[in-house]
Amino acid sequence: MLKHIKQYATKIIKDSHGNVVIGQRPNAILIIWATLALARLLVPASHSLHQGLGWATLLAGLIWSGLELTLGVNLFRRLLGGLIMIFLLSRFFT
Repeated sequence: MLKHIKQYATKIIKDSHGNVVIGQRPNAILIIWATLALARLLVPASHSLHQGLGWATLLAGLIWSGLELTLGVNLFRRLLGGLIMIFLLSRFFT
């Protein structure tokens, strides 16, 4: 039983070449998202730019999570993209 669990866990984190991939260098969309999120923190909530940055941050996050969900190198990355997308959409609709 433990052997099967180990095999399944290994399958989740390995890519098609057998490399273990949990984290990667940040890609451009992730850097854009982080920059927008930081800018939004620095702009007062009363300023009209704050809401625009919020929408831009949401869009960048959805693009990143959609790319991970569809093009992730392993099951872990695809699940991560899906969970982040669900989180972002749940915040949008609540």
